[in-house]
Amino acid sequence: MRGKKHTGRAAVARPFSSPQPEIPHSPEAEKAALGCLMLAGTGGSVAEVDAILEQMSPRLLYLEAHQMILSAVVSLRQGKHGVDLVTVGQKLKEAGNLEAMGGLVYLSEAMDLTPSMLNFPTYLDTLQTMALRRWTLAKRERLNVLATAEGLTLDQIREEFDEISDTA
Repeated sequence: MRGKKHTGRAAVARPFSSPQPEIPHSPEAEKAALGCLMLAGTGGSVAEVDAILEQMSPRLLYLEAHQMILSAVVSLRQGKHGVDLVTVGQKLKEAGNLEAMGGLVYLSEAMDLTPSMLNFPTYLDTLQTMALRRWTLAKRERLNVLATAEGLTLDQIREEFDEISDTA
């Protein structure tokens, strides 16, 4: 049995680097939650649209296109307008965002993807979980900065920890 030939040179050390985590999000759950909004509006229930909107916030959505759709729906409701494929599409078009996200086809797909508004709590749970994971990653980065920052006083570090704890 032959072993490796020893050259007398030390192996080159590779610096330790942890892989960058994938940003936690669920495009399908985001799209389906927006589909619930569209279905509620298409069904003519302003109360259901408003009930869903009370539980939604932009921080729950990772994809910019989905944040734009939510913003359009919120804007429509603030103006006491109905929510449906046409009104949301028009609002996005006015803002110059409709074509960038795939047009009315994209909005229609959100509705088609969603079997029922009754599934909204499941989608919301997924969105909240993903948002909390993104928040945790952001705080991890902040803690890394604190751990290596020179010149911070104990009070400054405690203040940062208190802020993280309060927002958790």
